[in-house]
Amino acid sequence: MRKYVKGLTSLFIVLYAANSWAELSPANYEALVQNLIVSDSIYPQGQSNIMITGGSYYLNQSDEKDLLFPFYVAYGLSDSLTLTVQANTFLLHDVSSQTTFSGIDSLSGALQYSMMHINQSNYSLGLIFSYLYPIGNVDKGITDGFSVYDPVVLITRDFPSLHNSQFFTEVGFDFYQRVKNFSHPQDNVPLTNDILMNAGYFFPVGNWRYDLEINWINDEWNHNGTDNELYITPGLIWVLTETIELEAGVSIGLTPSSDNADVIFRVSFAT
Repeated sequence: MRKYVKGLTSLFIVLYAANSWAELSPANYEALVQNLIVSDSIYPQGQSNIMITGGSYYLNQSDEKDLLFPFYVAYGLSDSLTLTVQANTFLLHDVSSQTTFSGIDSLSGALQYSMMHINQSNYSLGLIFSYLYPIGNVDKGITDGFSVYDPVVLITRDFPSLHNSQFFTEVGFDFYQRVKNFSHPQDNVPLTNDILMNAGYFFPVGNWRYDLEINWINDEWNHNGTDNELYITPGLIWVLTETIELEAGVSIGLTPSSDNADVIFRVSFAT
């Protein structure tokens, strides 16, 4: 636990030191999307602005079929710093036992610091730290009982001459800490930390944003983990108005430990 607190402290030291450097960035830019399909978006909310997002994820796994209903609110603490609070509700169907459970899976919070168009270039940098706490019942399988510390670095490159399209990539880690135990200790899922990497490109055409991503999560490097999940995610974002956005995509699994195909749909409203 102490090492995660030290990591969070170091992150905010970096944010503070970067602030004066980022002040040279142009203040005016157009946020072309509120959210990407899987990856984090570089764009901050802006001072006192709010974004509300809700939707559904269908997770098609070999041993269970899940419906996830995420709901989150993002608030601009400043023009560069955004606070996000999220709750996830699950509807889980276990294939082997043919039983269905539902409940709140987790609550999480995240801070994102975005340095847009650094030194008036086409490059932007985002630093994110999030914390997730499991709320759901571990014995029913709604949660595995881990809290998660998630530091992420996000880098983007804009292409103004190509319809203001954007290449984006992010690298992060999921550090797990068990905070809930199963009634039978032998059922506790082994603790393994993840490395995650996302990369992609979105291309605006009118009110549409065509999004293509590669998403990778791996824990084989830590504590004899066995998961190596790789997905290709095509998606479409429809900017209905300046404040309303629809987002839909499908993550297609490419490795044996990946889900078969996850379907994602969200609606975002921003002030």
